[in-house]
Amino acid sequence: MSAASKNSSFLSRVCGLSLLIVLSSCGDFDLEPQPPRVVVSGQTGTINFTVSSTQTLDLAAWDLSEAVYKAAKAHRELKRLTVNVYMSNIGLVDEYGNQPATDIAMGSVQIDDLDEVRRYKDKDSYQFSERIHAFYKGELRRLGYFYKPWREHRE
Repeated sequence: MSAASKNSSFLSRVCGLSLLIVLSSCGDFDLEPQPPRVVVSGQTGTINFTVSSTQTLDLAAWDLSEAVYKAAKAHRELKRLTVNVYMSNIGLVDEYGNQPATDIAMGSVQIDDLDEVRRYKDKDSYQFSERIHAFYKGELRRLGYFYKPWREHRE
């Protein structure tokens, strides 16, 4: 690679990073993920949620509660929500060292009272509730969630 090409590549990375910093400091630019895609059938919604085996159980439960809260807030007409939980195939291998071709379906979590979810002042109030966090951790354990530190994925 020539010196001019290296310089140009470095400048584009710096400009891109600078633009991201400027945009993220603007009030209208939100770096948070959008609400999950909800399939609505009457008063029941369904979302798909994917966890990674490199996430701790606490982090996976935190992310799951966020997805449920955002779906409940975005679709006020819903009373119930089914969350289909998948384990990402990235970093997973079977006993023969082969990576699964697709994410692995783990099961589903039922939220039967979305009005209760919506009673929380905001997403943080919902996620920081010890009762809520314990519920999602328990549900992920029930589905067979496991944590495998990233270093073990590379061995």
